[in-house]
Amino acid sequence: MKVQTTVRDVERALENVAPSRLAENWDNVGLMVGDRTALVTKILLALDPMAEVLAEAADSGCDCVVTHHPLFFTPLARMDLSEPVAREAAFCVAHGLTLLCAHTNLDKAPGGVNAQLANRLGLTEVTGLGPAQPVELCRVAAIAPPGRDKAVEKVLASFSSRRVESLSHRLEIRVEAVVARRDLTAVSAALKNAAPDSGGFLEAWPLLNHENAFHLGLVGRIPEPMTLSDLARWAGRRLSAPGVKSAGDPDLWVKRVAVCAGSGGGMVKSFYASGAQAFITGDVRYHDARDVAARGLGIVDVGHYASERLALHGLAEALAKEFARQDRAVDLIVSEREHDPFALAGA
Repeated sequence: MKVQTTVRDVERALENVAPSRLAENWDNVGLMVGDRTALVTKILLALDPMAEVLAEAADSGCDCVVTHHPLFFTPLARMDLSEPVAREAAFCVAHGLTLLCAHTNLDKAPGGVNAQLANRLGLTEVTGLGPAQPVELCRVAAIAPPGRDKAVEKVLASFSSRRVESLSHRLEIRVEAVVARRDLTAVSAALKNAAPDSGGFLEAWPLLNHENAFHLGLVGRIPEPMTLSDLARWAGRRLSAPGVKSAGDPDLWVKRVAVCAGSGGGMVKSFYASGAQAFITGDVRYHDARDVAARGLGIVDVGHYASERLALHGLAEALAKEFARQDRAVDLIVSEREHDPFALAGA
């Protein structure tokens, strides 16, 4: 008998794959629209929560949509249905669709968007691009009153990607877990809400070792050295990206590349310091291209969509493993109606 799955369970599985604590401070990840107690049987994955994708989810019998890009970047002041974001939120409510998002947390996660981009390009000797962004961790302990240990374990598990440990002692159970330091206030509040008589966590202490540092981009060696012009064509084929552009000397000899899926303009300075000869990304700005070329380096713009779309099947596989591990019956499909918003003009 398969275990029923709620939105909260999907959130927990997504948290194990791409912990929300990895998200940039400006980002908005997690639940966008929906009821955490609603049942989930089928999930559609896509890059964007656009109207075509949501309609596809409803037509396919899905009750949940997980996208890479969030529906809301800023709070809505009103639900004006003449605006696309409000219409898409209203569509979700009307059709019983839950909408979840994993954005920069999925970009940085092991096996996430950038890791899959590097893998598709066959990069080796892979290291992080740019300054490391370590997540400071703490071990917390809470005392669970009789009969409330499962509630306390559930709360701590929702904040931790590691195993939650429970130790019995007379009439009480001590529950311990490793959580991000920045989540301590939220952990305490959640504990008090789930088990008011637990009093929140008993104690918390920092760990001497931090979780691995995560990066918004990666650097690695390509399978074979080639010129910049050949690199642009090769990357386009590997990523099924039409209309690839490059800037820099076409004959520049490239051995190592930096990669950043999506819009990599903010990582250009990190590319300069990386020792790579070329940067593969999307949404390259005109003046960045000029500056890269002036420094004797190269940049390849494969497009935002092509650099990220490849990660959806990997995300589906990762979530499927999470659900299988918990004996949950959830179907996962990748959107077939989603497409690159840009079209190439004819000659």
